[in-house]
Amino acid sequence: MRICLIFALIFLLNLISAAEIRDGRLWLSIHITDGSSHSLSSASAISLSEENSPLSITCSGKLQLQLTNTDQQTFWGIVNRSIPIEQDTSTVTDDESVRQKFVWQKGRLELQKELLMFEDRYFPTKEAAIRYADETGYTTQQIQAIPMQNARLKITDEVGGVQYLQLPVRASGKNSIVIDGKETGFDGELIISATDNGLQLCNLVSMEDYVAGVVPNEIGNNAPMEALKTQAVTARTHALSLLLMNRHLGDGYDLCCNTHCQVYKGKYLVDTAIIKSVTSTADSVMLYNNYPADAVYHSSCGGKTEANQNAWNGKPIAFLQGVTCHPQADSLDLTLEENSIQWLNMESEQNGMSSWEKRSEEWSRSISRATLEMNSGVHNPRYLRVLRRGVSGRILRLKISGDSELNVEGEFRIRKVFGGLPSSFFYISNGILSQGNVYTLNSEIKIIGKGFGHGVGLCQVGALQKARNGWVWHDIVSSYYPGVSYSADWLPSYIPTQHEEDN
Repeated sequence: MRICLIFALIFLLNLISAAEIRDGRLWLSIHITDGSSHSLSSASAISLSEENSPLSITCSGKLQLQLTNTDQQTFWGIVNRSIPIEQDTSTVTDDESVRQKFVWQKGRLELQKELLMFEDRYFPTKEAAIRYADETGYTTQQIQAIPMQNARLKITDEVGGVQYLQLPVRASGKNSIVIDGKETGFDGELIISATDNGLQLCNLVSMEDYVAGVVPNEIGNNAPMEALKTQAVTARTHALSLLLMNRHLGDGYDLCCNTHCQVYKGKYLVDTAIIKSVTSTADSVMLYNNYPADAVYHSSCGGKTEANQNAWNGKPIAFLQGVTCHPQADSLDLTLEENSIQWLNMESEQNGMSSWEKRSEEWSRSISRATLEMNSGVHNPRYLRVLRRGVSGRILRLKISGDSELNVEGEFRIRKVFGGLPSSFFYISNGILSQGNVYTLNSEIKIIGKGFGHGVGLCQVGALQKARNGWVWHDIVSSYYPGVSYSADWLPSYIPTQHEEDN
């Protein structure tokens, strides 16, 4: 009876994501952290208001947040189908659920609402829902969080005063809000909600402020201005393409703050140069065939960038087929073992590079044969054969042989087998190379390599060098994504949100 009651209460909710259009600007919900409790602090007072009622309070000083109603919990459901509906949801009944997703229509981003139809089965954790989806053929994108009903937030101030609000709650202030005493603060609003992990905190922030929070954490705040602009356009375009993938559709937010999406730390490292790089390229994104480009990027290619299908086994993308980054490598076909070895042993131009750039450009590692045996499962490994290299020289497939053998495919898996290498562009420097690209393996395996990351799309080290050599941002971007065009007119038409209308 109690479980049935919980489900009945759950479906009184409308499951609409937090993305909004305010005054012609796109605002996104960026997941920051989960936990059983959190602290908030700000140089000014913090206003906290219930999202589903006019009730609000204002507090000063450091606040401690805790979830009450711990006997209740978030459930997870499987959406077996969805029905697009018009912007007006007045015809939706109280026991129906609505979700919002991103679509691209007629050259613009649109927020489309859809009516959800659930499987008649619910799960106490996301992991349980994933297991069921794997067993029954559903995709992980069909998994939807169903927040608990009537969950309350306990707010304790510095002098021990306690107040309660019903979740979800929005927090805002005149100054940035610091979460859990970390080194950065977050502008915009914080959305506080209940999940199966306790309290979930998301930052509701404009796209341009989000980009400003990404740029310094991806390429550094000391980069030349044209490199900062390059990263701003790339980060904005990548965010747009991620939104259209709807990869966090069932999680209750739009993007996460780590490398799964992009590294975002609010105001951390944001200075006047970062703000200038964002405002001077405001709204600019890359398009290919009038659709947002998949603007992936990485730290260092090591000479040439890689084709996307080689890195991820997907469909070839015309503007991600690999380009030459270092002119010295242009004449070398790095798919050939002897050419890769030649380039790996050649010192590349490093004038003006920072220490992190140099470390990602050229590196050496060593791994014991015993560790390789443990990582690969190959008993007594004695030989390594390179079966295929990509256009960047990255090893895409290899065979490890000994008393048993293993084929390892995929640059990321290869890096892991060898202890987490910066890239799979390497060779065995102390192994005798014989016919068929076969290396002998000594008790200690010495590795020489170049590059950092998957190698697809923009090379950040290359972009920095081009900026130092006088290139402007659109020429840098076009060199890594050949054939793309640019647009700043992709935002949807302005529609007041319910949150704005209520205020």
